[in-house]
Amino acid sequence: MSSKSSDSDATNQPKRYLSHHEKVRKSQSVVDTDVSSTRESDSSPHSTQALSEKMAKISLIRDSSTPSDSARKRSEKEKGSSSLPNAMARAHLKHQEDEIRVLLSEEEDVTKIRLQPQDEEEDLMVEDPNPGIWKGLYWFFFGFSRYAKGILLNQPVQITLLFYFFIAFGSIHFSRGWLSPLPPPSPVYDEFFASQVLGGGMLLGILFYLFLSWTVYFVVNHLLGDMGRTYALKVVVNAYLPLGICQILAMIVGTLLLGEAYWRGSVPFSHDFFVNWLLPGLWILGCFRVVQVVLGMFPFKFAARWTLAVGVCFLATLPVIIYQADLIQSYTSRDEDEEWEALEEDLILFAAETPVSRMDDIEPHIDFYDTERKRDLYLYRMQVCYLQEDYFDARADAARLDRMAVPGSADDLLAKGLNLFFQNRWDLAIPRLQQVVGMDADNAHAHLWLALAFVSTDMTEAEEHAQALMDIDPNVFHLQLLVRLLYVQEKYEEIWEAMLEVNAPPESWYEVTLQQGSVAAEKLGKERRAEFLNSLAMKK
Repeated sequence: MSSKSSDSDATNQPKRYLSHHEKVRKSQSVVDTDVSSTRESDSSPHSTQALSEKMAKISLIRDSSTPSDSARKRSEKEKGSSSLPNAMARAHLKHQEDEIRVLLSEEEDVTKIRLQPQDEEEDLMVEDPNPGIWKGLYWFFFGFSRYAKGILLNQPVQITLLFYFFIAFGSIHFSRGWLSPLPPPSPVYDEFFASQVLGGGMLLGILFYLFLSWTVYFVVNHLLGDMGRTYALKVVVNAYLPLGICQILAMIVGTLLLGEAYWRGSVPFSHDFFVNWLLPGLWILGCFRVVQVVLGMFPFKFAARWTLAVGVCFLATLPVIIYQADLIQSYTSRDEDEEWEALEEDLILFAAETPVSRMDDIEPHIDFYDTERKRDLYLYRMQVCYLQEDYFDARADAARLDRMAVPGSADDLLAKGLNLFFQNRWDLAIPRLQQVVGMDADNAHAHLWLALAFVSTDMTEAEEHAQALMDIDPNVFHLQLLVRLLYVQEKYEEIWEAMLEVNAPPESWYEVTLQQGSVAAEKLGKERRAEFLNSLAMKK
């Protein structure tokens, strides 16, 4: 019995070994299948649940395929070489367990990173590539829309700051009208004006666009909570980039054409089209581009989207409409126009008695671009100051006119000539004033000051320019000058003819004109006329 059992055990040992080896082989094939599937899945995103399931399968295979401790000891005792397949299977399973543990740990690290709070700037980043400077410039001008988020945030900081500089610098075009009243005229050109306009204009531009940026930031951040200040700044700056570039080009063209006079209020021929149409259109475009970005971030319905877009564009258009219609100026300047007309009349009739303070009160209310009225104001005030022997203030107005005038123009030569005139440099002033007459034969101001300049040197030349004044505008002020020059030369016949040319009644003439006219009438034998003029002079 024992021999049979031993024979049967001996006979069954190969079977047991083969069956055990078959189990190991099958388990190894299952593990290889799982490992291959695991390797194939390495290319795809790993999930914690899938890796955990693989670990459980490997553990189950290991438990089912590995013999118990007693069976292992008995098998190793009976067959020393039979432990090699088990050892290989265990080593392979351990290797696979280590790989899966590494993958599980990496998945946990990624999950932890994703759960960590991110900065606003990183949270706003998208997967768009850096567009580059040329593609970015093209997009900033023509492709700005509700997809602005990725393009804006992918722009380098240097480019964003450069665009912001363009916007702030371009705002000088609008701000110079507020910041550049002419400074005290002690020097003809000074640094105070440039620092005030450039520095003040840049500061106003920065404050204005920062205000718009903070408005966008607070509005969107209140509703979404994921927009950063930098993004809001970039949206505003790049929305109004065409406006800023256009303003800079306008300043360059104006400076090339007019020089410093452009910064003093003179404007080139294209100014009306530029201010009335081009800049307002770009302003409305910038507002519309900001609306595009905001609408792209909210799930507005079709009606709400169009209502908001039309409403914002209308609000942006409203100041343009008011400016075009001149509604504000028509109400504010009506009294000033009447005052200006009264001033011109009084300057003709009572030039010597007109107070300078009256013109000083009018000056701040003159529009920055109304260079013609400013020019007339300076010239009128020079006349009053000259008659009142206030040569310092007269020269100050000559310096103001010099800064405002276009280089090489008639006003420029007139200003430089008057500046020399009030320094008693008539030898240098007269050639410049004669150049003005050569450029504009009907320039009454040039004829006036030439007549006064020639009084002490050439009475004939002075008389010619005084007569030219009467031909241009035969008013009582010009009559006074001509009669005085003729009276000194005892040309009584010419005095009588000049009195007949004036377009004002004798009651409005100057006292000295009436007296000298009375003498001329008496010399010509016109006694009744002489008595009439003398009686009017006595009433003065």
